[in-house]
Amino acid sequence: MDALLDEMYMAQVGEVPAAADEAAAAAASEDSDSDEDEDAQRAPPPSSTTPSSSSSFSSIWRPDVKPPKDALRHAKARRQAHTHASPDLSLEISRHNAVGNLTCFFLNKVNRGLEMDLRIPPFERWLFSQHRADGSDDPILPDPRLEEEHAKAGRTLLRRELVEGGAGKSSAEKVMTDLNKTAIKLLGQVQRASAMVGSAISDVKGRLPLIQVRFDAGRKLYQLQHKATTVTINQAHHDKLQALHARFGGPQQQQQQQHQQVNEEQEKKRFHHHLFLLLLRYSSLAGGTDRGGGFQGAINEEAFEVLLRRFDCRMECFASPLNCRYPHYCSAFEDTDGCFGSLGSFFAFFPQEGMYEANPPFLPCVIERMAQHMEEVLHASERPLGFVIVIPAWKDEEEAEGGEEGKKGGKKHAAAPKEKAPPHHHKNNNKMKGKKRPKALYTASGASWRRLRESSFCVRHVLLQAQQHGYVEGSQHKLSTRFKTSYFDTSVFVLQNEGGRETWPVTEEVVWELERACKSKHEAETAARRGEGGGGLVEEEEEEEDKKAVKKVGEKEDVEVENEGEEEEQERQRVEEPRRVPVIGEEQDVGAIQRKKKKKKRKNEEAEEGGKKEKKAAQKSKHD
Repeated sequence: MDALLDEMYMAQVGEVPAAADEAAAAAASEDSDSDEDEDAQRAPPPSSTTPSSSSSFSSIWRPDVKPPKDALRHAKARRQAHTHASPDLSLEISRHNAVGNLTCFFLNKVNRGLEMDLRIPPFERWLFSQHRADGSDDPILPDPRLEEEHAKAGRTLLRRELVEGGAGKSSAEKVMTDLNKTAIKLLGQVQRASAMVGSAISDVKGRLPLIQVRFDAGRKLYQLQHKATTVTINQAHHDKLQALHARFGGPQQQQQQQHQQVNEEQEKKRFHHHLFLLLLRYSSLAGGTDRGGGFQGAINEEAFEVLLRRFDCRMECFASPLNCRYPHYCSAFEDTDGCFGSLGSFFAFFPQEGMYEANPPFLPCVIERMAQHMEEVLHASERPLGFVIVIPAWKDEEEAEGGEEGKKGGKKHAAAPKEKAPPHHHKNNNKMKGKKRPKALYTASGASWRRLRESSFCVRHVLLQAQQHGYVEGSQHKLSTRFKTSYFDTSVFVLQNEGGRETWPVTEEVVWELERACKSKHEAETAARRGEGGGGLVEEEEEEEDKKAVKKVGEKEDVEVENEGEEEEQERQRVEEPRRVPVIGEEQDVGAIQRKKKKKKRKNEEAEEGGKKEKKAAQKSKHD
């Protein structure tokens, strides 16, 4: 079987005669494992990379790794039952503009109207939570009218984060009311536009919408533009997605199987059309601005290599075409991601064997649902199965940090005797003693974290200390830098059934390798760039991005809120001028920020109290 697969790999890239390719395909169709082989034909050999960026491929993805058998079976079933068409381009642009307006409305309302210094992650969490669990609503625009528990919890969390950030309770409630009202208005506009589009498919055999493509050789950056809408992607990720599209994009692959001539120019237009839709969708997920990451952060390539070598982990449960490590993965949007190798939602994937990596969006509702799904498939499988999960360490205050690294979960799987840690194993150096963690988020997320820790399938919990590890940037596909340092603790859970625990034991040596691989690469990357003569380049790029963000906020048309009264009119005038959106990661005096927030909170509360007294006095004088 392995020899047959290898022959198919070579045939795919034209290194064997076409007759041999046909023979291999015929043999595969007669084999009992033909379901797995059919998809494997499209994978390139280990040496196959795009020439223009071969040096980058080793860091951003591994096209040579064969997917698990369960992934191949799921891919075949998905193709047979495929009902998702590519989204309409004009509708996707309308959706992007709407969510961009909503983001800017919120930032202006909070940062200028309430004089706060709130960044975009709380808004991203709210945006992601206001959707139906079955995914039957709009993929991006929120519906704050939903009564599902996770949606109500998402609204409560944002309200508490506003109060924690310095807003008074009544001010936070007013912001939420206006935000919800604006979101419903924008959602209605997009739904009406969608009804006009109907069931039209943008990806047809006819003429595709014109996408202008420009390449900046100096910055190694592609710019894709349709009318007034522009998206960008660096060369390495552009070439990666082009390779994925060639394997999973549809017509080209079918024509190759039928030995038909492929129109390269037309295929390139199809690729850039699908790429434009993809970049637009994930920009919308990040709020339609350059400030968000859209939950696209990931562990680095060295950590993936440890999981591959130690656990044979070859697939991600929560990824995207932009940050996926391997050709097959689960992702949030099947309509835009399917032609780049996505298997659809993880919650529709039921693996029976293998180890899988899961780095889900850092949302309590998503992690709770993920834990439930994993426990169900682990319980149902009689084969070796397991998951490596990476989430923030949302542990309770009373949890002792020293006792977390070797914590085992459940009585069902007895813990192995703890071995002596290697010499590099160390405790927190307390660099973050002055950094206060977001209490509202940790309180709301504690239950989902405890569920994983206390699961009967949890065989190991590894605690990565703040500032001693890092992630890959969620916007790596359009940045010249890739890495960032994590300023809060991270939990790595290993969930396995009995067979998984015996097949892939989690030893102290494995834990040490993983901890070492997860160390932050941000400082080394910055030092290397400066050493190559780009000393001021990093600072210049950050300053340029910040200016773009401020300009974008200023250029967005303010969305009117249909409220009456003089107070609303004054509020509208206050948000007309954009306030500078702070750069993510810029260094600030933490203590000064906290003092400033407390002062603003007291000021808001005093103003509210004064307003109540004046109202009572006016009512009393009127009564007299």
